[in-house]
Amino acid sequence: MITKVGLLNFKGLNREIPLGPITVIRGGNMVGKTAVLSAVRIGLLGFDPDLGKQHVATQDAMSGKVMGVTLTFASGARFEHGWDSKGYTVTPNTFTPAPLEMLSLDEFFKITSKERAKYLISKCPTAPVNVDDFRSLLVRELISEGVQNTDAVLKPLVEFWQPLDQRDAAKWMDLVATKVANELTFNKRRLEEHRAAAASLAARAIDETPREIVQDQSAEIAKVTTERLKVHGNQLNATKVLAEAKAAVARITADGRRVYKDIEDLKKELLEPPKCSRCGVVIVCECQKDAAAKVEIEIASKDKLQTKLISDLKTANLRVEVEAGVANQAAVDLAAIDEKLNGLRVLQAKWEQERGRRSVTAEQSVKGDEYENAILGYKVIVKVIAEENVKRIERSITPLLDTANLIIKPVINTTLKYEDGEFTFMRSGNVVRMKVMSGTERLAVFAGLQFALSAGSTPKILIVDELGRMTDGSLGRFLKAISDQIAAGTLTQFIGAIPLGPEVFADYVSVVDIKRQQ
Repeated sequence: MITKVGLLNFKGLNREIPLGPITVIRGGNMVGKTAVLSAVRIGLLGFDPDLGKQHVATQDAMSGKVMGVTLTFASGARFEHGWDSKGYTVTPNTFTPAPLEMLSLDEFFKITSKERAKYLISKCPTAPVNVDDFRSLLVRELISEGVQNTDAVLKPLVEFWQPLDQRDAAKWMDLVATKVANELTFNKRRLEEHRAAAASLAARAIDETPREIVQDQSAEIAKVTTERLKVHGNQLNATKVLAEAKAAVARITADGRRVYKDIEDLKKELLEPPKCSRCGVVIVCECQKDAAAKVEIEIASKDKLQTKLISDLKTANLRVEVEAGVANQAAVDLAAIDEKLNGLRVLQAKWEQERGRRSVTAEQSVKGDEYENAILGYKVIVKVIAEENVKRIERSITPLLDTANLIIKPVINTTLKYEDGEFTFMRSGNVVRMKVMSGTERLAVFAGLQFALSAGSTPKILIVDELGRMTDGSLGRFLKAISDQIAAGTLTQFIGAIPLGPEVFADYVSVVDIKRQQ
């Protein structure tokens, strides 16, 4: 227990103040009541939360060249804190300081309900997460909600099955929640992409055709291809024969021209018998007659040969005409076959493409089912985490509230609860939230929570300012509750401040009157 607090040039105070188990600092406005409480906080922590943790912030309280705060304990120990222009000095402190990081009364009620809850929960010990139990719970809930392939859903969380720090259950659970939220967002995005792709495929899809038709098309292509090879062979043969026929026509024509010339030459020779070189008279003799007869025989032979050549030419031209017709028809047939083949191949390509699309669509459908299943799974996990966090917070904060209510209930005749992220209590059958609490209720709640936070410290000291917010009856019940806790050993000491008034305190209360120093 602190028996004395000494102040040197601290907010204008230079004095020692005796402290008992329950001490109420009383005085008018601006005489230094709050300064005494601030000095006690600094003596325990090295700083006052209302001033700030930095030493330069504490130095703002200096009212001289040097400033000092001294705590004297019943054991004889002294803690001394000093400040001057050069800085800060302190004697060794062997105590684990009380958790006096608690905001001031007004600041505590200014912050949001979530911030208050977060602050108080952060001060509560949390049980380690049993990872195996948590995983089993997730599996049961996933199956119960109809989620398929739970192993695949839980696979992204495998790294969390061993917590980074079993002692920090809240941090571990937050990491899991963040991972689950990311996975949920990822699968929602992939599902949207899948749906867009599926819609695009459906828009390009052609009419349904049995697989057998595609197979028949392949057979027809093979059949037509064989036919084309045959026709193409016929075309090549006709082309060859046509060339040969044309060559024969040319050859016969050339032979005919030679025979015709020979005949013409023989006729000319026959029609122009030799004449005398001297008189020009035709010479007629038996020899010439024999020569003329031979020429006529040769002419007859040439005529016969010419007749044959004319016949052969007619035959050859006819063959050229026939083979040209065969070749032309083959070309026409090939063009028709090629057109048919191209059509079959285009259709086959379309159906091969469609078959690929349907395969992709089927795959997309499977993927879509996977994404939808994952989304459902992660929504279930989000729900489970939220429920488990509520349970975890309740388990953590219940002991804190049980301790706080040792102070709160005697004063306001009800107990503080934590529900839906807010601290409340019941009054006349109605829920009362912190923002609408009266001055007495706020002070009782604040003091009870600070008392609960101090329960694990040594020494267990409760410091409360502005006791004047309570009525005389409420203040009496409050101090009696404090006395009971000191007697029970759950509290070492209480120090409060109150304005001047007609209060009549019980004999277990030490009242120290503070007057303005001259």
